[in-house]
Amino acid sequence: MKKRFLALLLVLTMVFSLMPAALAADTVDVAALPEYTAGADTSTGAAYKISTEESLRAFAAAVKADDGNGTYAHAGVTLYLAGDIALTGTWTPVGSTATYVGDFFAGTFDGCGHTISGLNVQGSKVNQGLFAAINKATIRNLNVSGTVSCGTKNYVGGIVGKVQAGTIENCSFSGSVTGGYTGGIAGGLKSNNVTISGCVNAADVTGTTAGGILGYWKTTAAIQNCYNTGSVTGSAKAGGIVGQLNKGTIENCYSIGDIGGKASQKGGIFAFSSATVKNCYYTLPEAETLGGTAAAAAHITSPDGLADKLGNAFKEDTAGANGGYPILVWQAGEVVQPDPRIELTGPDTLWRTTNDAQPQTTITAACKDMDEDTHVDWTLTEGEGIVTLETPEGAGAANRSVIVKATADGAGKAVVTASTGDGITASISHTYFSSFTFAFTLFGELSTTFFCQRRNTDTDNLAVIFGHNAETGVYDCFLNYPEHAFVPRFDSDTTGIRSIYGSYIVDRNHASVRIHTDTVQQTNVCLSGADVSQCFFQIHNGHIHFLLRFI
Repeated sequence: MKKRFLALLLVLTMVFSLMPAALAADTVDVAALPEYTAGADTSTGAAYKISTEESLRAFAAAVKADDGNGTYAHAGVTLYLAGDIALTGTWTPVGSTATYVGDFFAGTFDGCGHTISGLNVQGSKVNQGLFAAINKATIRNLNVSGTVSCGTKNYVGGIVGKVQAGTIENCSFSGSVTGGYTGGIAGGLKSNNVTISGCVNAADVTGTTAGGILGYWKTTAAIQNCYNTGSVTGSAKAGGIVGQLNKGTIENCYSIGDIGGKASQKGGIFAFSSATVKNCYYTLPEAETLGGTAAAAAHITSPDGLADKLGNAFKEDTAGANGGYPILVWQAGEVVQPDPRIELTGPDTLWRTTNDAQPQTTITAACKDMDEDTHVDWTLTEGEGIVTLETPEGAGAANRSVIVKATADGAGKAVVTASTGDGITASISHTYFSSFTFAFTLFGELSTTFFCQRRNTDTDNLAVIFGHNAETGVYDCFLNYPEHAFVPRFDSDTTGIRSIYGSYIVDRNHASVRIHTDTVQQTNVCLSGADVSQCFFQIHNGHIHFLLRFI
């Protein structure tokens, strides 16, 4: 472990040595600012530099309890780190005495790309880190190394223990963090108004619910453009980026650190999450055991092409400082360049039913890194006669949405394209299906007797193979259908079926659903996104008729 820790420090030293000393201090002349001292005026708009350990400790002590009145929260005050600081002795976190949210640090702390090293927190209560807790604060452009060790206490992080609300951006932590809800950057959150972006963890993180970037939050947050190289060990949950994040987004992130411990839920990006997980990648663990409904991230075995996939916040590790895996552009002393693009959202399938012969949906365009009033034009580039495009009421001058409506008798594939006057385009494909069905009936008590009838002969290349496992009483139904087909939609045409549940996508080529008949009735459950599926049916007593619609 000691050798590995030293290796991580060496890697981080190599990476951070690429950064200019005054990264992201904007146009502020930090050297000309007054030094922060005990008793400094902390009126809104005040700005100070911190260039010594003495000043840093004075600031940490000045954020203190005031029965929630916020007198010492430093709201509206900006602190700039004027140089690297090596701490000596143990560290008392910024705002350690504050227990009311209103007294948590509420200003801006800008590290200007500098490093605070030698952090040594030995805590016996919640809210531990360089900062104990923050509320509506911003911490940015800061590198920290050291140890935060707090047993199993909750809200323990390398940078911040608890984030009530606020932003942490372009920060890194290396060393080790130990606690309950534990994260390399933040231990846990306590509101939905939190964004963590452009952050790096290279520390060994150990906790009950542990994550490389964030330990725990039960509702919404945004985690963007972050990566983890440290080991994450959890007794309950362990994730490369987050231990648990119930809602929100985890986007453009990757993890290459070990994920271990006795945790029942382990994942390369998250252990438990129902958030939107987009464009995320991991190398370890080899096998995940995930909780929640979030889509699994992509497993990778090398850094090839990863920088391009992650987007403009990352760049290639040309110096080899990060084992060839991408680094953030700020680590190379560069600024993220605009990446104008259109991102489209909306369903990619429509089903024509008896009650809805002309189904419709709405596609929405988000213009990223463009002017707020950028106008979007919509065109049908494939699928004439299958769908029509209509402008929704209240679309406005920007025209950011379009209604896609199926024709009365069309079916097949259509492509809708959004474009701007600058030539930026994005397309989304839709598949529209007419009603052709295949039905089968199951009789008896776990019987192997099948009565199958094909109701439509237009589904060429469709093969169905049934089998029965006598030991488990599970019917195995292997479904193979042609290109552009989707996993079946299941409907009940009798009252005999009481539920269809437990559906999930395994990957793009396989899917599964287990059907039970002993709970509350629920129908019209769909799976989509695969050309081949394997479905399992648990059949109980009685006569059950399923309508299996291939779409």
